[in-house]
Amino acid sequence: MRNPLQKRIVRELRTEWKKYLVVSVFMILTIGFVSAIYVTNGSILATAKNSQSIYHLEDGHFELKKKASAVLQKKIASGEKADIKAYYQKQAYKKIDATIPEADRQAAYKQAEQEIDSEYQKAIDEYDLNDSAFMSQKVKIYPNFFKETTEKINHKSSTIRIYTIRKSINRACVMEGSLPKKNNEIAIDRMHADNAGIKVGDTLKIGHQTFIVSGLVANVDYTALFQKNSDVMFDALTFDVGLVTNRAFASIDTTIHYNYAYKFTNQKGSNSKAAYDFLAALITQTETNNNKIEDFLPAYINQAIQFTQEDMGSDRAMCGMILYILIVVMAFIFAITISSTITKEASVIGTLRSLGYTKKELWNHFMIMPMLVMLFACCIGNLLGYTILKNVVVQLYYNSYSLPTYHTLFSWDAFIQTTAVPLCLMLVIDGCMIHKKLQLSPLSFLRNDLSKAKQPHTIPLRHGSFMHRIRARVFLQNIPAYLILFIGIFFVMLMLSIAIGLPDTLSYYQNNVSSLMLAKNETILNDENIQTHVASAESFFQKTLEYKTDSFREDVSVFGVQPNSSYVKSKQIKQLKRHQILISQSIHDKYDVQVGDTITLHGKYDSSTYKLKVAGIYNYSGSLAIFMSNTQFRSMFDEYAKGWFSNKKINEIDRDSIATTITKKDVIKVAKQLDHSMGSFMKYFQYLCTGCAVILLYLLTKLIIERNEKAISMTKILGYTTKEIVKIYIVPTTIVVFLSVLVSTFMSEWLMIWIWKAMMQRMDGWFAFVLSTYGKIYMILLVFVGYLFVMMLDIQRIRKIPMDSVLKNNS
Repeated sequence: MRNPLQKRIVRELRTEWKKYLVVSVFMILTIGFVSAIYVTNGSILATAKNSQSIYHLEDGHFELKKKASAVLQKKIASGEKADIKAYYQKQAYKKIDATIPEADRQAAYKQAEQEIDSEYQKAIDEYDLNDSAFMSQKVKIYPNFFKETTEKINHKSSTIRIYTIRKSINRACVMEGSLPKKNNEIAIDRMHADNAGIKVGDTLKIGHQTFIVSGLVANVDYTALFQKNSDVMFDALTFDVGLVTNRAFASIDTTIHYNYAYKFTNQKGSNSKAAYDFLAALITQTETNNNKIEDFLPAYINQAIQFTQEDMGSDRAMCGMILYILIVVMAFIFAITISSTITKEASVIGTLRSLGYTKKELWNHFMIMPMLVMLFACCIGNLLGYTILKNVVVQLYYNSYSLPTYHTLFSWDAFIQTTAVPLCLMLVIDGCMIHKKLQLSPLSFLRNDLSKAKQPHTIPLRHGSFMHRIRARVFLQNIPAYLILFIGIFFVMLMLSIAIGLPDTLSYYQNNVSSLMLAKNETILNDENIQTHVASAESFFQKTLEYKTDSFREDVSVFGVQPNSSYVKSKQIKQLKRHQILISQSIHDKYDVQVGDTITLHGKYDSSTYKLKVAGIYNYSGSLAIFMSNTQFRSMFDEYAKGWFSNKKINEIDRDSIATTITKKDVIKVAKQLDHSMGSFMKYFQYLCTGCAVILLYLLTKLIIERNEKAISMTKILGYTTKEIVKIYIVPTTIVVFLSVLVSTFMSEWLMIWIWKAMMQRMDGWFAFVLSTYGKIYMILLVFVGYLFVMMLDIQRIRKIPMDSVLKNNS
């Protein structure tokens, strides 16, 4: 015999189709997008991992000041440390033999030995020569030279880093066209080409030469276009990577960077251990062969390689968290809805129990609709996730990263996260609530006595007008629904704080770029003896050290400035004692370093450490920097770079003598890149959040009205107009929504500042999260516009409640 309870399911679906349609659409879109992100993520990450072997990704690279001889390359490849002491002896003896008469050499040798011992002891400390855990790491060396120059097309100027076509290491994936075959052809990064509107066949001006774009490529070592590893964000707008023929490379008139890629032939230990040991050997070999290290970057900390994978991994985690929060909110909405249904149909349930229906049968009956809706949403959502929505997510990723061609793969992880977990959450939350509700006896259901408390406590309301007291009573009766409403609104406001706060932050930094710069132009030189005649120019010294935490390390710029500097305007500079410093506001904000604290910095390419006491905080947020007087700086460091601060461009210095120049364009490129990558998406995200708010408000306000349907029917019988009933039942909800939005706005801002700080502490650089007053008002207005629409629907729903509803329910 067919179970008669099944007829109730069809009837409920027919009468409540609007509610289930709204819930289904909401969950389908949510699950669909999350499924698309999981599927796309997994497919792209799998492709990226495979491409590392297919295109022969480096294990790291280093740059030398001079081209390494074949002998030096062989020594470096051995992974062994050089004999520093023997090198010092050889150099000293050679000098003595060339300058001192033979009769006096023995005394000179003895004196030299003492000096060598002292110098060697210093080298032991600086290069950590006595490290007992050192293991030689044999590598294969690949010359990977590059040049940097300007790229111009249609009056747009960028910086391009040019390599020859790489056949043995870091090979390119050709996305469109082909690699250069002629000396006037160039292949450039596909991502940069899309941003700059460059197509195959276009003509580019590279330096002073003209090249034709032969192809668009994705370089395995530049999945994110970071010009420097210390940059906060990649720059696909004004930075490019190009490939040319050997002859074309030789013809480009600019400084050559002697960069070498390496791969371990038999890596010993972890990535960090192997890199540390190889660096130790590299330092000694370059030192004993009259060369210097300009840069050293293992692949495992290279942002151009790792950033894409790490960022996509965080996307998965964030989307999973959003999905689970939404499902929990939906599950509670279903739970409250079912609880209201049980209360409304208590006498029917009591009758069914009296006729022999078990608790299990009734539990199954009430669980069918939420589980069917969730299962339907999971199926359709995943279908969309593997088809239409997947293409949307792929486009978002390809608009941000320089990725090779990928193929969609089935993801068991996506199935578990977007189907199994949501169904389990719905089953547990709703199942527990229904189970608890059905523990009452059949007699309790027949009597409509659904409270387990023997003496239910009602808060007395003796003050205020009748309308005030009845509104207060409505509020108290619906506290569980209002609590879910607050949680839902808070979650929506948190998402809106991201969608509105990120554009606000980028806009703030673009509009206040002058506060992020020490001068309009910072020119760092290759030779400290170079002078300039620009009137506003002021010299400074600069060195890059590392600040290390337990899980992260990043570059900190150390500046030695004039005591009465016109650019670092602080009276404390000339009052600083030895080993005292000023820190930038960004160091204070990022790492909570306070005045009086001691900060420890480390040499990038040696084991030197510097313990410095913070004497003050300088109001500069453009970079992680510390400041001291130039005299103190030169007494502390032996090797450093010289530069010039100026408010006018310095044109008289030959560009080969300039290491780098920092201008307004360089400072705001992070904000521009983020705005380009995420600006339009954030606008759509704002509308999505508003839609989410409308759905939550619709479901919960509908629930509140349904729970009070008998009372509303009674007020109509007593002669109350629709306007008066709205004041009783809509005004309390409006007040709750208003207070929830107001409180959630400030709570979400506080939480976003905390989340942002935690996120930035895992990235190089720093800029603070900013949510403007206009942004907060806009957040509030978006939700209230949505609520006004819902309120109009609620008023129509109240009008449709018949006066005989209370009589039917009590019959």
